Amino acid sequence: MLDINAVYRYENALILKNGKVVYPDFTVLLPEEKRLVIIEHFGRMDDPQYAMRNMRKLQEYAENGFIPGRDVFFTMETKAQPLTSTQIKAVLRKIGF
Repeated sequence: MLDINAVYRYENALILKNGKVVYPDFTVLLPEEKRLVIIEHFGRMDDPQYAMRNMRKLQEYAENGFIPGRDVFFTMETKAQPLTSTQIKAVLRKIGF
């Protein structure tokens, strides 16, 4: 079991530096670091249009100061390869839980 000491919100509005409002799957406040982390889940990556939209979303986060692997983390799945709890735990460990 992972010890998660953080405040999180599901699909909470987040205003980017460029003024655009986005709704990440999860926003997590790491209280000890006073830092916001975004977690996105891409659940239909076998759909090319969906995949392209979400790759653009990651690019937009980066353009607004959220660094992938530091501030933005993601999970993904396809019909052939569904998301597993092992993958979720791996992402949470990368964040620091």
